[in-house]
Amino acid sequence: ADALLKWKASLQSHNRSLLPSWTNATTNVSSKICPCAWFGISCSDAGRVINISLRNTGLSGTLSDFSFSSFPQLVHLDLSLNGFLGTIPSQIGNLSKLSYISLQSNQLSGKIPLEVGLLTHLKVLHFQFNQLKLLVLVLEVIKGKHPRDFLCSILSSSLTKDVALDEMLDPRLPTSSCSVQEKLISIMGVAFPCLNESPVSRPTMQTVSQQLQI
Repeated sequence: ADALLKWKASLQSHNRSLLPSWTNATTNVSSKICPCAWFGISCSDAGRVINISLRNTGLSGTLSDFSFSSFPQLVHLDLSLNGFLGTIPSQIGNLSKLSYISLQSNQLSGKIPLEVGLLTHLKVLHFQFNQLKLLVLVLEVIKGKHPRDFLCSILSSSLTKDVALDEMLDPRLPTSSCSVQEKLISIMGVAFPCLNESPVSRPTMQTVSQQLQI
């Protein structure tokens, strides 16, 4: 509870109605503050926070005061469609149980930390529609929907096979120079294995992060 209250206090909002249930007020002086009934918070039977869902709640500020280490059992984190600024802290790697994270549609910038590769249980990651470098480019330049047979044909072949970029990219993007096209093809070479239907055949997040840093 203290970690959540500290983070709430750091948010750049003067709206007193922001997260009103997040309070240290209690009717019993001897009672320990429990966040499990707070808006957007879910807990396990043991009372540990496992879900933080604050999608489109008008929040703004940074993640620098979010105490990632205080939530070792967190499985689901959704802060999408808000106004968060700054970088994604490397401490995100402390969320070792995390399987779902969505930070999309904020104003985050900088590099995605390599510590994301430590999230070995991660199944869903949404970082698009921010100002992050490189990795989100993979998510945004490739069309969101592909015919199943087209995807299968890509996954079953190597990138030496001629695949027209205009078949792969968002048609709203301007025509790219040769050097940009080469970079896009390289990025796709990292991205496509991540689409494999078999989880054991996909590269780890750490491997993907390292490949995209080259």
